[in-house]
Amino acid sequence: SVANQNVKRTSSFYGRSTAPVLPGVPMPPDRSTHDDHIRKLNKYLCKVERDP
Repeated sequence: SVANQNVKRTSSFYGRSTAPVLPGVPMPPDRSTHDDHIRKLNKYLCKVERDP
């Protein structure tokens, strides 16, 4: 159907099947997005530590 053409699928580490994900629904970050966020947080913490 037309509605199903815009639906992506995601799976859980423990799940055997995938669940439909609708457009616009927030998804958990992947590893690289998580690592980028942690890197930005660490830079911010270092900056605040140097110049509170």
